[in-house]
Amino acid sequence: MAGQLTATPTNGAVNVFVPQTVSSGDLDVTAITQLAYTAAHAHTPGNRSATQVDIRIHEGGTSEH
Repeated sequence: MAGQLTATPTNGAVNVFVPQTVSSGDLDVTAITQLAYTAAHAHTPGNRSATQVDIRIHEGGTSEH
């Protein structure tokens, strides 16, 4: 995968920035599932359990940075 994948925790959520377009099939569904699962288990402000953490996938490498 070209580009950098980053994840930023926020209050009860994790923003995941992927350098490719998810909706076009550039990334396999299994890869996206694993990214979401891993992000959900990260320590996030707000002390939510993994099943309560919101995961936001941002395509094309767009980032808040």
